[in-house]
Amino acid sequence: MTEINIEFDKTTENSEDSESTVEKDKNQDNSEHLELLQRLKAEFDNYRKRTEKEKQELSKFVEGNLIQKIIPILDDLERLLQSGSQDNSLMEGCRLIYENINSILNELGLEAFTKVGDMFDPGKHDAIAVHKASEEFNNKIMSISQKGYIFNNRILRHAKVEVGQYDKVMSKK
Repeated sequence: MTEINIEFDKTTENSEDSESTVEKDKNQDNSEHLELLQRLKAEFDNYRKRTEKEKQELSKFVEGNLIQKIIPILDDLERLLQSGSQDNSLMEGCRLIYENINSILNELGLEAFTKVGDMFDPGKHDAIAVHKASEEFNNKIMSISQKGYIFNNRILRHAKVEVGQYDKVMSKK
């Protein structure tokens, strides 16, 4: 009988060791699964944020392209208003339309840039003519033929300008 008890005791010890090993394996598996789930959740959050950012950028790009197509209409209305037509009711209607379109585009973030006297910047301006000028107007904008526009820090259209140029050699003669 002693032998049986000894064998029984050995079986009990092995059973306890295997239960302990199974429990450790379960805990390790749970820990690995938890870590995997946490990584998947983080990856999904990053994916969601990235796609949201891409959607916003695409939306701004499309808005910019649409606004770019509307700008010539704004130019036409400005020319009509500057023409000095005698029909006051027509001019008043055009002025209202111009102001409404301009107001909407400004609310969306469209900005006209460049004033007479600003420094010429080849990144923003297209020089269509160069005129002799005094030293104070050297490399400065003398007149604007077509406004330039920026939308969301992106130049939609360069300003077409006439630039002054001071020539020391020519001014001494």
